[in-house]
Amino acid sequence: LAVNEEGAVSNGNLYYFSWAGLICAVTLLTSYLKSAFTIDIAGEIKTRSARLSIWSAHLAAAIVVMGSSTNIYKNDCVQSYVGDEFCKRTKLGIGLGAVGTVF
Repeated sequence: LAVNEEGAVSNGNLYYFSWAGLICAVTLLTSYLKSAFTIDIAGEIKTRSARLSIWSAHLAAAIVVMGSSTNIYKNDCVQSYVGDEFCKRTKLGIGLGAVGTVF
């Protein structure tokens, strides 16, 4: 979806925000695992704002992925049919963006 048949980036938002979403998810998982296995209430109070900003970045990245994929699906799969594999990947992008937005 984000790269064309030659490997060049054709949709920068979808490409870079997908990577940003992955980085945010890994950072959140690491933060959760640290807090789940070591209970530090004072540390949690100090880092609550940092965790909130990471969740906000993850939400923004998921919304951009979902919106870009929906736009591509509408333009390339509904109005002018491109192909099965391309449309399946676009639907996957919409689904992953929606799941990332909800969770």
